[in-house]
Amino acid sequence: TDTVCGDCTPPRLPTLTHHKESSTPAYLKGDTSTDVVMNALTDPAGWQPMRVASKVTCNHFDVDGVLSVWACINPIAARKHETLVRAIARLGDMREMAFQKDGSIAVGSHAAAALKFCAWMNAVEALEFSKPFEGDEAEASAKKYAYFLPLVKDALEVVAYDVRGAKNLEEQKSMDKDAIETKRVVTKTRGKRLRFELGDAESRVVIADAKRLFDDTQTTVTFEHDLNVAFIETEGLPCHYYALFSVVKDADVVVSTHGERKYEVEARYVGFVDFRSRPTTPRMDLGLLAKFLNEMEDDVKLAAANAGTPSLTWECAGFTDSGPLLRLGDPNRRLSKAQRYGSPLDRPHFSSTIPPEVFKNTVASFFRHALESIARVNGTAGGAAGVAKVGWTWKETRNAHDAVDWSKWEPPRWR
Repeated sequence: TDTVCGDCTPPRLPTLTHHKESSTPAYLKGDTSTDVVMNALTDPAGWQPMRVASKVTCNHFDVDGVLSVWACINPIAARKHETLVRAIARLGDMREMAFQKDGSIAVGSHAAAALKFCAWMNAVEALEFSKPFEGDEAEASAKKYAYFLPLVKDALEVVAYDVRGAKNLEEQKSMDKDAIETKRVVTKTRGKRLRFELGDAESRVVIADAKRLFDDTQTTVTFEHDLNVAFIETEGLPCHYYALFSVVKDADVVVSTHGERKYEVEARYVGFVDFRSRPTTPRMDLGLLAKFLNEMEDDVKLAAANAGTPSLTWECAGFTDSGPLLRLGDPNRRLSKAQRYGSPLDRPHFSSTIPPEVFKNTVASFFRHALESIARVNGTAGGAAGVAKVGWTWKETRNAHDAVDWSKWEPPRWR
């Protein structure tokens, strides 16, 4: 065949993707599909299908998808910006980046450049087309690729200009003052033409949220290492994913609490793909936890706490969803896929009647019982250390889930 596939797994075609159970060779695998493509471009052995391919395709549009496709088409430019494109794809897909200890972003870092790129692409995508998962995804994706692919190289040059890396410093040494000034003006003009200022608002939100999350006077972060679950409690509004998921990067599940008993439990995308940089735990069906939480709620107090909104229930998509989100919601106004995928700031939140400590203990108990049960069946040590591994398939995930005897789960009682 003369076609390769980036960031997707169609049958009978060679793939360069991080998705589970693909035909991607083991020696090329990486956390993002862009990692996989860059591995193919930089590995001495290369990848035969790429040598003969004249076409590349992808079945959806997102940051990782467009960068993986663009890198296949523009291998020389992609290698020039290798570190940067990997950082951008990781932020776009895994929603994690490198913050400093105080929650700030180092000036001139690849993290700063990645945020600038992602915020720009998010803003222009929403303005010119639609947000992810809105409308006809296939039709919208085709239009987005046609629009963005020609812009990626210039966009990378804009955000790379501020990176204080060895490459940039070495290049500047060989340039005279006039050449340096010319490059600055060209980069600034290019940024205006691409409308990079459209991403400034989202970047400001991410930076502000990160400072709040990394400030222990405003936020309490507890990482349960034996569960690979992070509990993040903060005051005020919910936080942007780019900040929220960067607080504890080793978490497979993030449990966030904000405001007055407003909770969300999210299984991160690391469990949906063939994540390679660290072992992960298998996903559990959060619908089982939702059922128990519904039994714990006081319906009368629940309606009173949420301005009379009737029939609030805990709900969650299945564990094969890209990002299963367990939350209290209105069954008459269920969230769309676009709302579940989008920023927590863009969806409604409701107050539970379950006290924070009870909620936290219940969630921890759910995952602890699951991991200990799986470890017992496998004959390994309990907790995440005995269960987590690299390379989970969907079949293995289902088998792990089926190994848990939920009739023996004894969650904490509080009434």
